[in-house]
Amino acid sequence: MKSYYNYLLKSKQIDSHPMATHKSLKTSKRVNVPFNMDEMKEVMELLASGDDFISLRNRLIVEILYTTGMRRAELIGLNDSDIDLSAGVYKVTGKRNKQRYIPILNSVVPTIQRYRDLKARAQGTEPAFFNTEAGKRLYPTLVYRIVNDYFSKGVQQGQKESSYY
Repeated sequence: MKSYYNYLLKSKQIDSHPMATHKSLKTSKRVNVPFNMDEMKEVMELLASGDDFISLRNRLIVEILYTTGMRRAELIGLNDSDIDLSAGVYKVTGKRNKQRYIPILNSVVPTIQRYRDLKARAQGTEPAFFNTEAGKRLYPTLVYRIVNDYFSKGVQQGQKESSYY
């Protein structure tokens, strides 16, 4: 409202500012931490339960997002050639095609190797590192659903079955 009245005052549509003496309510500037360490441990334990292609892929998605801070679009854009286990880095293409290297944590390496083994048996010749069961590159809403499902309270209280293609 104050901005609107400032505009009216500047454009000479009104003579006085009716909200000049009005004080705005203060809002807290506290930073919210989305998940504490216990919640993260709970989710990682939940993700460790399966050893099939989908379970391993979902675990790796959450683990890479959590350990690297990578954006969803960067994760989806990862190709097999972008993950160099011998050098221990992910080659990530970000906004405006800028490339950067992110170190791979040693704790993630066995999961990546197991996922690559399972992925080699799946159909599809897509160069993408993360694929659907049909062999296509992941899409943003699927990644959102995977992460959201595992962090929702319903999943933390009891594992629910999800079928992602």
